[in-house]
Amino acid sequence: LFTHLKNSYEYIIIDSAPLSTSTDTLLLEHYADNIIFICQKNNTKKSDIEKLNTLIEESKLNNVSIIFNTIQNIE
Repeated sequence: LFTHLKNSYEYIIIDSAPLSTSTDTLLLEHYADNIIFICQKNNTKKSDIEKLNTLIEESKLNNVSIIFNTIQNIE
């Protein structure tokens, strides 16, 4: 499927289940050029970030970016 899609599209975006509830991200990782985690204030647990850090340190995830969503400016 991914080989076919790469021949037809420049970008393929896959919305996967949260890392803490599924292993989908780990299964799809070798198809991805980049992985983006969306973290939401008061929703993403510190343990989820710690798990992500562990996976990166163990080289189970590569090219990882994090977007912090719902953060207000402090004035």
